[in-house]
Amino acid sequence: MNNPVRRGVGAVRALLRRQRDRRPWLDHLVHAGGHYNRAQGALLSSGVTYYVFLALFPVVLLVAAIAGLVLRGDPLLEQELVRGIRDAVPG
Repeated sequence: MNNPVRRGVGAVRALLRRQRDRRPWLDHLVHAGGHYNRAQGALLSSGVTYYVFLALFPVVLLVAAIAGLVLRGDPLLEQELVRGIRDAVPG
C-alpha cells in the first residue's frame, strides 16, 4: 500500500521538476537556493553582519573625535553641525 503522504510529496516533486524544465529562471532560482544552503549562506551572512556591526562603533567614535578637534575653535560651525544632526535624526 502506498502512503498518501509519499504520493503527495512525489506529485509535488514531479510538478516542480516539470516547472523547472519549462522555466529556466525557476531552475536557476532553485539551484541558487540549494547552493546557498549547501554553502551555509545564513551562517556566513550572519558572521559578516556581526563584524560589520562591531566595526561601526569605532568608526563613529573616530568621526566624532575628529569633528570635535576640527570644530573646537569655531562655535558657529559646531552649532551648524548640531543643527544638521538634529534635522537629520529625529529625537
